[in-house]
Amino acid sequence: MTLMVSKARVLAAVLPIMVGLLLHGRLAFLGLSPVRFDLPRPLPLPDPRSTTRLGEVAFDLIGKDSIVYPEALVKSPDGKFAFLSLGDGRIVRMTTKDTFEWRDLSWQTVVRTGEESEDCGSGGPSDENEIESICGRPLGMLVTRRSAIDPYYSSRSSADEDVLLVADSYKGL
Repeated sequence: MTLMVSKARVLAAVLPIMVGLLLHGRLAFLGLSPVRFDLPRPLPLPDPRSTTRLGEVAFDLIGKDSIVYPEALVKSPDGKFAFLSLGDGRIVRMTTKDTFEWRDLSWQTVVRTGEESEDCGSGGPSDENEIESICGRPLGMLVTRRSAIDPYYSSRSSADEDVLLVADSYKGL
């Protein structure tokens, strides 16, 4: 009995190592490897002795009736526009005139990560109708160079372009 227990313990100790080595070899074969990423230093916390309250700060409501449940914001590399993901599955592109004033802000829907459905609405959580998996739910976005995600792109074209990567909780990347 003790011999069986010791074999089970040895197997329990060796198996994760073997699986790790196997996965590492498969990922290396596919050209995938971990990348070190250091988070930026966090912004300093506000002084708790400060008397500033939200009610004392001037702010504007932007897109009060049509931009609801925003979840991710990413700006273009040239800074001329930004993309905003919404809880109903839409991704909108926000632009301003050359004045860069909030009152000159405009937006238009670029894409919906899910299907077009009248039940998805133009704002608000699409899950009110329990169809979030149909409408989509873009949670994160990143603007990157096409060559960073497509190793064969440089052989097709000499010009590298920016692309928007979207992580949707139901549709994936």
